[in-house]
Amino acid sequence: MFRWGVLSTAKIGREQLLPAIVDSENGVLSAIASRDLSKAKALGERFGARHAFGSYEELLASPDVDGVYIPLPTSQHVEWTAKAIEAGKHVLVEKPLALDAKDIPPLIKLRDQKKVLVCEAFMVVYHPQWIKVRDL
Repeated sequence: MFRWGVLSTAKIGREQLLPAIVDSENGVLSAIASRDLSKAKALGERFGARHAFGSYEELLASPDVDGVYIPLPTSQHVEWTAKAIEAGKHVLVEKPLALDAKDIPPLIKLRDQKKVLVCEAFMVVYHPQWIKVRDL
């Protein structure tokens, strides 16, 4: 069972990813982190998270988290993706991964060194309308 950690209590996580994790047969919501511990606790209780943390660093240090979802503001994606990789966590980061393409090669190198998966949450690639367009 894959143990998810979520960095923030952002709306997209609350409305999209957390319900999907709860409904999943392959994953469990292990932890939620927020700069406001009370928000992490409240959201964790709502979705059954085992842990709530008042900092992202605490979540990344948790041995009870296999991978993280990062729905933070775009300007923080590279920083927290790198920190998650350094902590040995797999990463699902909201789009875009980076604001500047030059920031991506160092993440790829780090990913390869740490042997973790890093994915950008770019769902439109699999959206039925794009599949239809591709098939035209």
